[in-house]
This record gives sequence, C-alpha cells and structure tokens, in this order.
Amino acid sequence: GFEQYIDQPVVNTSAVSIFFGPEFLLGHVGLDMEVGINVHNPFYKQYFDDFKPGPSEGFGYVSKNLISQRIGFNVYLFNVKKSPVHNVSLGAHINVNFGEADFSEFSLSYTWTIIQKKETDL
Repeated sequence: GFEQYIDQPVVNTSAVSIFFGPEFLLGHVGLDMEVGINVHNPFYKQYFDDFKPGPSEGFGYVSKNLISQRIGFNVYLFNVKKSPVHNVSLGAHINVNFGEADFSEFSLSYTWTIIQKKETDL
C-alpha cells in the first residue's frame, strides 16, 4: 500500500544523495563518473518490495538503498581549457543503485569559478 506516502508525497518520494568523483574535461566536453551515498530515499523500500525478489532486509536491499553512482557527460558552452569564470553546460547522466540502472537525467548547469588560473599555470 501507498497510504503512508499520501500525507507528504513530495518528501516521501524524493531522494537526496551526496556524490563525489572526477570529471574528465576535454575542450567543451566533460565526462563525469561519480559515486554517492543515498541520505534520504524512503520510497525505495516500497519499490524493492514490489519489484525485486527477496526480502528487503538483505545485502541486496541495503547496498542498493545506500550506494548510488552516476555516469554521464556535460557539454560546455565555453571551452573549459580557457578557464572561463562563467560557463553553462547541458548534461545527460545514468543513475544507478549499486550497479543496477535506476533512471536517466538531463541537466542544465551553471558554473562560476571562484579561483582563477594564471596564464603561467596553463
């Protein structure tokens, strides 16, 4: 049943994750490979119980509920090698829970670089 999610549908079906990892940059393109931890993901237990075999207390559930990854790319408006102070990018990523694809996302990002490289650093 979905009754427990009705009172606060946005909070109960949202996910909050913290990601970290490298972005490999080449000209106008960046390749992201990130790993993260799901901090808040209350609906995943319902999803796991409804669509996955096995109990929602085992290693499969715990690992997929806790560990997430993202891989994808960003296309930047300005060449990142020139270290622009302001940049805009479009991105496409696949998000997975411990190796199992979960959803895809498209993003529009704005980057503001606080610390600038000197010409001698390039």
